[in-house]
Amino acid sequence: MALSMYHYIGEQQEVLRHILHERKSCTADFAAYFEENAPDRIYLIGSGTSLNGALAAAPFMENVLGIEVTAHAASLLPVIRGKHPLLVFISQGGNSTNTLAAIATLHGYDFVALTGTEECRVNEVCGRHVLMACGPEEAGPKTKGYVSTVMTLYLMALEAALLTGSISIQKYNGFIAALEHTVDALEKSIQIAEKWVEVNSSWLKTTIHYVLVGKHQAGVVAREGALKLVETVLTPATAYEFEEFLHGPIGLISESLGGIYFLPVRDDPDRDRMLALARYHAESSRRVCIISADEDVQGENVLQLPVTAPWYALPFIYILPCQLIGAKLPERIGVSDRGMQIFRQVDQRLNIKYAHKG
Repeated sequence: MALSMYHYIGEQQEVLRHILHERKSCTADFAAYFEENAPDRIYLIGSGTSLNGALAAAPFMENVLGIEVTAHAASLLPVIRGKHPLLVFISQGGNSTNTLAAIATLHGYDFVALTGTEECRVNEVCGRHVLMACGPEEAGPKTKGYVSTVMTLYLMALEAALLTGSISIQKYNGFIAALEHTVDALEKSIQIAEKWVEVNSSWLKTTIHYVLVGKHQAGVVAREGALKLVETVLTPATAYEFEEFLHGPIGLISESLGGIYFLPVRDDPDRDRMLALARYHAESSRRVCIISADEDVQGENVLQLPVTAPWYALPFIYILPCQLIGAKLPERIGVSDRGMQIFRQVDQRLNIKYAHKG
């Protein structure tokens, strides 16, 4: 019997610890390539959860490498610029046909694959690859694949930056310590988020539309959170960057609209404004959740995840509530595996995955 999404959520802490422990060996070839070829731009290319992981990792990679790093959908390829660009194609299963098509389109540039398995079509056509070391995930909607993508991209950047002297060993050790601290807190955060889902399941089960709002890194997490809800509970969910939500979409606020607000870190200048918006929404609807890592935010609709984490660690923690909604609610509303059934049917007709090509 295939393992459930809930099982894979429980594996996330162990998987991330393993990736951190094996970071030198997993990223050695990439770091050596980076030192020898000195890329001046990096393009991260993927779809779905892989793209969302890339979007979360890109700002951190820019920070430590000191070059422009951007993330793009495999079906919406950018113009490739720079004297020595590097393309990173991301696919956990390694068989997404649109990623394979993107590789074919951009043939001639330097590229590397980031995949969750050694034996896959993407690795065959790329040649050079990095293993994200998260193992298989057969439940459909990806959970450990998301956090593993983010972590592996972070570590690829850190090891390359350390080897090339872009960061000092002291700064490198500080980043690693912060990531290890976040992973150590993961089990407790999962328990708290799961309890919140149980307590609030009555309104979660009857919500027919969600908005997820965040800023900077929290806004990128909102995008993956919306995807998890759409994939699992089969309910429309839309992610908005905070300011973009203010400019028009706030007209959606009503009693029936569910809202999940990912507060940014404490020193963000818009944090209090976002909190005020979430509380305004809560005046109209009981279907509002405010996700915060700070003890100074209190209330019945607040999910407090007790972790002191820098901005780049937020994806590993803030994504948990949406993952757990996706793991726990479908059975209760009678749509268990319905999303995967639809995916399989469409896959047979459209060849979303390479394995089904004739």
